[in-house]
Amino acid sequence: MGKSNKSKRFIQQSSDSVTKYSEKFPYHFTLAEAEERKANSQSYNYNA
Repeated sequence: MGKSNKSKRFIQQSSDSVTKYSEKFPYHFTLAEAEERKANSQSYNYNA
């Protein structure tokens, strides 16, 4: 029982650190956002 609480706390801590990291480094984003920006940049390059 204590083990599950420990893992939950670790997951919460890691997610918080990721959020702080993304705030510190704005160029760091999730895979979904990266794919979306990649698709947008490709269509933009074709238009330009």
